[in-house]
Amino acid sequence: MRIRIAHIPCLLLSILVLQAQAGDLVLVDDGRAACTIAVPDKADSFTRMAASWLVDYVQQSSGATWNIVEESAAPDGTIISVGHTRMAAAAGVTTDDLTYDACRLRVAGDVLYLIGRDSPVRSGAIEPEEGPWQYFLECAPLRPPLQAGPKGTCRVVARFLESHCGVQWLAPTEKGTRIPKTTRLADRKSTRLNSSHTSI
Repeated sequence: MRIRIAHIPCLLLSILVLQAQAGDLVLVDDGRAACTIAVPDKADSFTRMAASWLVDYVQQSSGATWNIVEESAAPDGTIISVGHTRMAAAAGVTTDDLTYDACRLRVAGDVLYLIGRDSPVRSGAIEPEEGPWQYFLECAPLRPPLQAGPKGTCRVVARFLESHCGVQWLAPTEKGTRIPKTTRLADRKSTRLNSSHTSI
C-alpha cells in the first residue's frame, strides 16, 4: 500500500493527538460523565459546597452530570477527590506545607485531587445542610461561627473551573459569568499545581 507524501503530516499529527489523549485523565467524554466526585465522609458544608460548584458549572458547560459521594462509597474508576479525603492522605497529597488559603491540584493514577488549606469547624458550631455563606449573615450573631479563615478547598475548585473549564466570573451576576461549552474535559496525568495564598 502506497501512502502519498502529502498525507504523512496528517498521519503524524493524528499519532501525536492519540498519544496526548492516552496521557489524559478523562473527566467528561462526548458530553457524558466519566468520573465521580468523592468528598470526605461527613464532609463540612464548605467542602460540600465546593463539590457542588463542580457539578453545577460542568453540567452547564458540557451537559454531563457528576455524582457526589462520600469516599467510603466511591466506585471504581476515575475519581475527583475534593477536600481532605483519606485517599488524598494515602497518596501523600496533603496541605501540611501550605500556608494561608494555598491549595493544591494534583493527578495521581486515576484520581484528580483538589485540596486546600481549610480552617477547622469551631467547637460547638451548628452546620447548616446548605448555604454556609448565608449562615454567616443570618446566624453568626446568635450562634458560634461556622468557620472563619482560609478556604483553600473552595479556592482550588474555583481555580480548576477557571483553568480547565474556562469559566470566567466577570461580574457578581448571572450575566457576568462566562461558561464555555465543551463535550470533553480532561486533565494531564502528570498535572501538579500548587497555588500560593491569596485573599478571596
